[in-house]
Amino acid sequence: MLIEWVLKAPIVACKMYLKTSQQMPVHGVDGIHLGYEADTLIMHWGESKLHQTLPSALDDISSSITEYLKDPSKYANEVRIIRSNLNLGTLEEEARQAIKNYFNPYKPESNKLLESYACLAGFDSKLYESVAHLDHDECETVFQAAYEKRIDSACKLIADKVKAAGLNRFRFSYFLLPFPSVNEARAKFQARLWGTK
Repeated sequence: MLIEWVLKAPIVACKMYLKTSQQMPVHGVDGIHLGYEADTLIMHWGESKLHQTLPSALDDISSSITEYLKDPSKYANEVRIIRSNLNLGTLEEEARQAIKNYFNPYKPESNKLLESYACLAGFDSKLYESVAHLDHDECETVFQAAYEKRIDSACKLIADKVKAAGLNRFRFSYFLLPFPSVNEARAKFQARLWGTK
């Protein structure tokens, strides 16, 4: 949702429906989105990690991307999933063919396909506790100021983690989402997803 809203890149291959049980993880990237800048097609590989701390979530993101990049078979599998599950049904034939040309190494459009990693890092935060006693308007103002201060230090942390993992030659978009409790949010999401609540 964030990739579609902020990066204007709709999802074209969702792997959630490949899950056959609640316990089964989504292997590889979490979703594939396509965006457009000038005459360049941007393929956003979605990666999301929810941890109790931001550094841990960022480490897990870097580790996951590094593992994926080191194994050409994993990349080939993701491309196979894209080709097999592209959700382009609402596009006109001309648009569908144009997108397919970007993925064809024998077409000139393939030279204008740029890959990017869109990463969601969810983490526990005490920000909610610090504003719980405030009225709505003040709560929002104080929360936003505290969040922006936290993001300043987080940006340096992201840069350090990306560099340490040897990923600084790649393009990234990060979404940093604080939760009162990651574990509670995950449990509620799973319950709604699987209709158990």
